[in-house]
Amino acid sequence: MNAPAGFRTLGASVAFVRVALALALALALALALAFVRVALALALALALALAFVRGVVRVVGVVAAFIVMAIAHVLLLSLAGAVLARPACAAGAYDPEMPYSTLKTPHFLVMYPEGYGGIALRAAKIGEESWAYLAERYDWAPDDRINVIINDQTDSANGSATILPSKTITLFVTAPTRVSGLEDYDDWLTAVLIHELAHIYHLDMAFGLPWVGRQILGKYVAMSQYVPAWLTEGLAVYEETVSTGAGRGRSTYVDMVLRTAALNDVFPSIDRGYRGYPNWPFSNVAYFFGGRFQLWLAAHYGEDALLDYHRTYAANPVPYITYIPSKMTFGESMPSLWNHFEQDVRTEAEAMLQHVKTSTIIPLTTPTRLTHHGGECVGPRVTPDGQYIVFSASSPVDGARVRRIRLDGSAEEVLLDDTLSLGVSFSPDGQAFYLQQTEINQRYYAHNNLFRFDLTKKRLEAVVVDPIEASDWLAASGSLRAREPDVSPDGRRLVFVQSPYGANRLVLSWLESDGLTIHPRVLVPAEPDVQFSNPRFSPDGKQVAVARFRSGRRDIVIYDLDGAMVEEVTRDRAQDTDPTWSPDGRWLVFASDRTGIYNLYAFDTAQRTTRQLTNLITGAFQPSITPDGRTIIYRGYGPEGFDVYSVPFAPMTTGRIVRYVKAPASETVDATPRRWPPPHAGAPEIPPPAPFRTDIAPADLPKDWSISSYSALDTILPLADRAINRLRLTMRRRYHARSSRRTDAGVRRVTCCAQSGRFGTPQDGTAVEFRSLRAAFRRTSPPSGRAVRPRGQEAPRPGAWDLGLVCRVDQRSRAS
Repeated sequence: MNAPAGFRTLGASVAFVRVALALALALALALALAFVRVALALALALALALAFVRGVVRVVGVVAAFIVMAIAHVLLLSLAGAVLARPACAAGAYDPEMPYSTLKTPHFLVMYPEGYGGIALRAAKIGEESWAYLAERYDWAPDDRINVIINDQTDSANGSATILPSKTITLFVTAPTRVSGLEDYDDWLTAVLIHELAHIYHLDMAFGLPWVGRQILGKYVAMSQYVPAWLTEGLAVYEETVSTGAGRGRSTYVDMVLRTAALNDVFPSIDRGYRGYPNWPFSNVAYFFGGRFQLWLAAHYGEDALLDYHRTYAANPVPYITYIPSKMTFGESMPSLWNHFEQDVRTEAEAMLQHVKTSTIIPLTTPTRLTHHGGECVGPRVTPDGQYIVFSASSPVDGARVRRIRLDGSAEEVLLDDTLSLGVSFSPDGQAFYLQQTEINQRYYAHNNLFRFDLTKKRLEAVVVDPIEASDWLAASGSLRAREPDVSPDGRRLVFVQSPYGANRLVLSWLESDGLTIHPRVLVPAEPDVQFSNPRFSPDGKQVAVARFRSGRRDIVIYDLDGAMVEEVTRDRAQDTDPTWSPDGRWLVFASDRTGIYNLYAFDTAQRTTRQLTNLITGAFQPSITPDGRTIIYRGYGPEGFDVYSVPFAPMTTGRIVRYVKAPASETVDATPRRWPPPHAGAPEIPPPAPFRTDIAPADLPKDWSISSYSALDTILPLADRAINRLRLTMRRRYHARSSRRTDAGVRRVTCCAQSGRFGTPQDGTAVEFRSLRAAFRRTSPPSGRAVRPRGQEAPRPGAWDLGLVCRVDQRSRAS
């Protein structure tokens, strides 16, 4: 039966509703699924974004940490406190009240305090002459300028170098005078600057994978920083030797240390060649043994092999591993090579011992050992009554102390703690003695001052300048900056060495009755490149003998009390030092290394002859003669270091006359090599001495050099790095080269003038297009003289470097 029309309409409506509901449900489900998918996608994207941001934050955090560390380090080391904050109570490495200036050269920023302009200019000249020379030798050139800080805040001779956070060298202008290995130099500023520059080039080198890491993480990726000290300090000692006529590689003091160690079976192994070595010779193991080891490597394998080893290590991505570079270069491991080196030193030492034993001059000297301290033992002096010896000794156990013993070495007692004086001098009655001691002034200075110790009261008091005259004699630190005092036989005068502005002068002063107040006057004025040490009054009080370094020669000279030269006892390249008079005034005894070993000699003032008094296999220094004239007390060397020794004094019976010819007088530096090896060809010449206490006039500067007041922004701004500026300059030139009208498609080689330190387009207006950005970035700074040149092409002139890059040169129109 047919359904009514209404029911049919209702059924159709219901079906329609069902279909609509189904479609709506399907659509809602689809929309829900799409929403879920979008939500999931958004969540995933958000998670990825958060992870990315977190990673970026971490990277930025690391970079920021490096930047903060770098800025903090520079603020401490680059005198930022002198510019950014000037309160008198501020603590820091440099005096914030001292005005500093900056001398800007193509490759250096020389920062110097007021009054040291002449020294800064001289250091800049030495540095610029050394820059290209070392770049060729090491096949590397630093990208940005090297900071050089002139420092005269200490009376100790030293220097330092670092490449982090910026390449910075600190030069202490006070030259060494005491025999310690450092005394062997032609010119102190040249020697210390070349030594520290060798550190900069060595530490900054990066090749291969480390070079790639350098582009990402900066100079923290420098594998040569992760080597033992005998490698870093040894290479710098090697460089100071082969680039001058002196250096620790030629020092007879260093010979003495190595020879004694070999003969007494205390030669350190290679794993002891670090700065913190606790036994004698302490940190000098790295310098003395490491330097001689690298000289030995160069002598046996050639200098090219030695420098190639260091370049190979700089390309090795694994730190502290010397085996692979050593095997690749020398075919043996470093410990094995060190053992061969030790054996050769032992063989040479035994030959030297045999030579000394069979010497026809005098027999082998057998001294009497009076102390058993070892380490540093300096300044032994016999008391006026001849009963005691006063000296200073220092050790890691009980520090530095002034001690006293009887003449036979018994009854030792400590007189002063925390004091190491290079010498002492007694009042005529023997109840007091004068000494030097380093004191901290105004928190920034460590200068020497003079003191008087009363043996009766056991009291130490400072020597003071009369208040009326004090302003003319005290340094900015408030210290007298005096050392090595000697009292006249009548006890009324005091002679000492003063060190103003890095120079030396002899000062003679009157002592008031209190024994503490002095009235000084200049005995011998300060001269550039002149250092004095160990002045001694003659027994009649009319003359002063002193060791004088001048123009590369350390000699014994005698002055009268008006400062006039009486006699040059020696004049040659031997190291002559530590003069002292015999009680009768006839003999002037001193130490000299003229035979290759430091021995004692006596100059006969009556017969004008010189006699050798000792014939040792070790060494003798700082003699002092007993009042009866029968015994010499001296500072002698042994396998554990220095101690006090004695030998009989009978020059007419035991001494033998030695003859030598005095060298011609010279106003220029005598850089004649003292011994093997010869200086390297092309080594920088030593410029004339710099006047002290001077400023620089703009007219004194070469082209492109400038002077400005010091600003920390010179060193801490990121854009101060020349590598960034060079890259930006290269990209700009690439753009101009492509957009300019090309009139010449010729190919040329481009030279980089070391005098300007920058790429410059030729004067005819040409522009340079590099074939690769990477080549431009790597080669903007000339790497070395190893650059490839076509056969037959002449080497670039001095001061210019052939980059070995084939560059497209586009002639630009005059209109452009």
